[in-house]
Amino acid sequence: QSVNFYLKHKLDSTQNLTFRLNGGWSDTKLDNAIHSNTFQIASQVLNESQSNYYVKGNSYQFRPSLSWMKRLGKSGRSLVSRLSGRVQNNDRNGNLKSQNNYYAVSTITDSINQRQNLRDDALNYEASMSYTEPLGGKKHLEFNAAHSNFNHKTNNNYFDILPNNQEQKNDILSKIYQSDYSVNSAGLNLSINKKKYYLTAGFKMQYSSLVGNLQSIPEGSISKNYSRILPALFGEYQFG
Repeated sequence: QSVNFYLKHKLDSTQNLTFRLNGGWSDTKLDNAIHSNTFQIASQVLNESQSNYYVKGNSYQFRPSLSWMKRLGKSGRSLVSRLSGRVQNNDRNGNLKSQNNYYAVSTITDSINQRQNLRDDALNYEASMSYTEPLGGKKHLEFNAAHSNFNHKTNNNYFDILPNNQEQKNDILSKIYQSDYSVNSAGLNLSINKKKYYLTAGFKMQYSSLVGNLQSIPEGSISKNYSRILPALFGEYQFG
């Protein structure tokens, strides 16, 4: 199921607000059974495999955004700000039961009886603002700045079911990972819009930070900072 919503409100003759929301949610179910054999040319069975996997889950994702635009005194002069976000969740619970038989000199058997609980969450947001100043001659200068943050958490738990029906957590497969990535930027663009061509040139200074933690291993933490200058050039030309 999905939802889409749009609302635009004019505050006065120079400014307006725009709100958007889209997203959806779903329920899923999978019941999978497989049985297979491998034979020699003489029709002798080499190995036999059978598995049953059942999983049930639900998920949702929503992306709201709010924009504000104001026209300032001079024609072409404007101030625009925008706030957007995304929230996402994926939750699944499953059971896996499989058995493999290998027929050689003697029969070798391995089996899996396992319960799985998998959860994934994400929360992102971005705030930006830009100011446009007309320079005359169909030229515009734009100043822009933005801050964004991306937070993600994965919690996957696997439990082996023992012959006495007791559960034992499988620490090798189980993991809890969380990351937080933030970006700050500021830039300047010059745009020229003529009858036959359009050109934009500029640059952006960007600083980003990443912090992550994988709880299942002692060396699972990471912390990195990055800074860069990103040039940009875009143009269009109409022939004829």
